Amino acid sequence: MSIAATLQMGLPGRARLHYGIFDISLLIFVGKILSESLKHRTLKVSQKLIITLCALYGIYVLTACADMRLKWERMLASIAAQKAMGKSEIVVEAQTFISYYANYTGWSNPSSNPNEWPNNVYARIFGVQKFIAR
Repeated sequence: MSIAATLQMGLPGRARLHYGIFDISLLIFVGKILSESLKHRTLKVSQKLIITLCALYGIYVLTACADMRLKWERMLASIAAQKAMGKSEIVVEAQTFISYYANYTGWSNPSSNPNEWPNNVYARIFGVQKFIAR
């Protein structure tokens, strides 16, 4: 049923909100059915387990976001240092745009070719001739 709700194929992770909402509603529905048949003690343990798993997953996502933010700040400092030396061709680490949380990515990231998109947009935004990610 979840797959049948798809209107487009090959959606990036950032555009799959409808899957999440649908899956959460299914989980709540199954939880309601099971709560009627489970004993009170088992129900409390399962609720605590689900809350703990959600909190741990939230911490995992938060650390991935913080990691990406730190990488971005290091890249900005590197760009500022390279511009201060008078360089018009900025080289940054390609690892800056890669996250260990799979749903954080899915965008078109800069590459080693300074003439293709989005490298030329980054170059224009940072006010340099060329922007390269290696």
